[in-house]
Amino acid sequence: MKMKKKGDNDRLILFTHYTFIVSVNGPKVIEIAWEGGDDKNIDLTDVDENLSVGFTYSVKWKDVQTDYVDRAQKYVELQSSQGLEIHWFSIMNSVVTAVLLTGFLATILIRVLKNDFTRYARADLEDQDEEEESGWKLVHGDVFRPPSNPLLFASLLGSGVQLLCLVVGLLILAVLGVFYHTNRGALFVAALLVFSFTSCVSGYVANSWYQKLGGTNWTRCTLVTYFMYLGPFFVVATLLNFVAISKNSSVALPFGTVCVILLILLLVSLPLCVLGGIAGKNYGSPLNAPCRTNKIARQIPDLPWYRHSFFQSIMAGFLPFSAIYIEISELFAAVWGFNHGWFPPVQCYLH
Repeated sequence: MKMKKKGDNDRLILFTHYTFIVSVNGPKVIEIAWEGGDDKNIDLTDVDENLSVGFTYSVKWKDVQTDYVDRAQKYVELQSSQGLEIHWFSIMNSVVTAVLLTGFLATILIRVLKNDFTRYARADLEDQDEEEESGWKLVHGDVFRPPSNPLLFASLLGSGVQLLCLVVGLLILAVLGVFYHTNRGALFVAALLVFSFTSCVSGYVANSWYQKLGGTNWTRCTLVTYFMYLGPFFVVATLLNFVAISKNSSVALPFGTVCVILLILLLVSLPLCVLGGIAGKNYGSPLNAPCRTNKIARQIPDLPWYRHSFFQSIMAGFLPFSAIYIEISELFAAVWGFNHGWFPPVQCYLH
């Protein structure tokens, strides 16, 4: 039903016939639109008794010769034609402000540390031994001390570098137009392949740092690095998949897809991680600390309350949060916040 205003009176119109216009390109459905037939509408404004109404529909096929790969590309163009109200100038202004402030702070810290390195490099001189220790010299003999668990530290570094490569690789593929943000299946496949092929990076970084920290069991380091992120992720994903299967959800992965994913991880990702571990063990350079490390750890004095880790974390995140997040919310709303009634971008074929 639909209300139409004609003059000062409101009219109640019932659409009894709809025409669906299906745009196809070969076997692929590109777009589906509909329109109501005005010649078969029924005016219900003055109807006070029961009325028997029959509903009908018709379909019109429209052959379009386009270069669309699938419906996802069509919807991306539809969003672009409707106009995304993104505050590009404000976003770039916030990003540049945050980058400049971070660069200024890093420059100041680097200059201070460089001066301290130069001043404390002559530790064998007697006149400097008699000086009162201050600044960087208070901790210069302890900051390069090996961690208590070098295996865990190296594994975390390797997994972090792999995740960074995964994010950068997905962004590059998205910019090149390999997949669209509306095509979730292509995004998952790309993430799986990029994660598998970057396993060599995690193995190399982890074993090179493990060797720098004095580790010798490179096999154990490689396995811990491989399962550091993949193990918890696989357990959580398996539990969620079982829940989706129990609820008869369409997002549940079938058994065949799970087997293919396991084969890719075991036959591609694991061998690449082992090869990267071997390369990191053989070609990793030793750790050259800029200053010597004391044999006995120095006692760390108590800090005032405003310099504890909790408050420092809040202050460290306040600048990027205030400068970027507000505009990023506008960006997210512009990209994913549009809901104009179009269908989700699923692949459709005519049989």
